[in-house]
Amino acid sequence: GEAGLDWKRKVPKQLQKDIFEEHVKLAIEFRRPISIHCVKAHGALLEILARHFGKDVSQKEGVSLIMHSYSGSAEQVKALLGLRTSVYFSLSMMALKKPEVLKEIPEDNLIIETDAPY
Repeated sequence: GEAGLDWKRKVPKQLQKDIFEEHVKLAIEFRRPISIHCVKAHGALLEILARHFGKDVSQKEGVSLIMHSYSGSAEQVKALLGLRTSVYFSLSMMALKKPEVLKEIPEDNLIIETDAPY
């Protein structure tokens, strides 16, 4: 499954942030990857991830972030790649409309996944 933030949902934002932060803590504790769902909440998502994977914290072994159907900006790609863990991006067809984003993602950090019916 996916964990993350979705500001299009009617679930309170603070509740979403609290639950996502707990998912991150569990992934770190058990050294598991996180498949991240993020819709219109990239700023808040980056704040949470920076607390756990930012330059001021130690490298987290065994934890990878998979940005599922990534829809953020090129600047956000740079911020994500600057985290102290492995970050991978799957892209939807919408990403093809953002060549500036594609240019920022190294080929080794691109993954292919399916997400029917999309």
